[in-house]
Amino acid sequence: MNEAVQKQAFSYARIITGMLGRPGNYLSASLSDQDVKTPVIFLLISTVFYSSASLTVLKGNLILSAGILALNAFVMPLVNAVVSFFIIRLLTTGNAGFIRVYSIHAFAAGTVLLAAWIPMIIWITEPWKWILITVGYVKGCGMRYPQAIFISMITVGFIISVFQFLINIII
Repeated sequence: MNEAVQKQAFSYARIITGMLGRPGNYLSASLSDQDVKTPVIFLLISTVFYSSASLTVLKGNLILSAGILALNAFVMPLVNAVVSFFIIRLLTTGNAGFIRVYSIHAFAAGTVLLAAWIPMIIWITEPWKWILITVGYVKGCGMRYPQAIFISMITVGFIISVFQFLINIII
């Protein structure tokens, strides 16, 4: 293995260990000097694992289904981060930058993607993801828990409303 691959593998393992062990401590320590490359690569690795593992339970056109799942897994943290960032800017006076907010969403989503391929576990992984995001807002952005919970709830409500609207238009 070349040095760059070893460094990314170590970084991925470090992030997973931090997010599974003590997410608050990991996020408060790691987000201060974060660039966008680390969360993107982390999310990409988790997305590849998720879409590959999903092939074991999918039926029908496997390549198309895995591609759709991979696109969803990789893009939705960005969409959620954009919505959250605008809500944070509207409702708080904090100085959370977009890269920090995106990093929180990417690390949380990438962490739960390890289990998300298992059928029906979405009822556990999706709330877990939003709990990790809420902890990230507190530890990484300096919000108080009631404020972070409110931001997460507004974001989830907005995303669900937009998808419900789109479903009603399409169907």
